[in-house]
Amino acid sequence: MLKEDTNNSMKQDVGMRSKHQTVQ
Repeated sequence: MLKEDTNNSMKQDVGMRSKHQTVQ
């Protein structure tokens, strides 16, 4: 469970960064 939670957080972080890069 802990591993999945960390994976989800990392995926969300990467997704947010990708959105920022796309906007810029």
